[in-house]
Amino acid sequence: MNLRRRIYATAILGLPLLALIAALVVLVHPAFILVLLVLQFALGTYVTTRRCPQCRKAVLNNPVTFFGTKTFIWTVRVPERCTLCGTRLVPGAPQKEP
Repeated sequence: MNLRRRIYATAILGLPLLALIAALVVLVHPAFILVLLVLQFALGTYVTTRRCPQCRKAVLNNPVTFFGTKTFIWTVRVPERCTLCGTRLVPGAPQKEP
């Protein structure tokens, strides 16, 4: 499974689980908030630690030009190529270099 699919699968499977636990907090017992916080921390850690296999740059930490200054911010979009070294992160990405 490629990197983009892993991150999207985490979001698709994780969000309904977070909603279920939130419903348990409201409807059953407030102690379920601990489960919600632990799960949110685990999913966030997993997604933000995905790295390029070539240069080890965080995949979701992408460059943005703001008022003529290039800075790196955390984004939700997984690029097809690493923004630092150009390594393909998605198997279906075009062969030519950016």
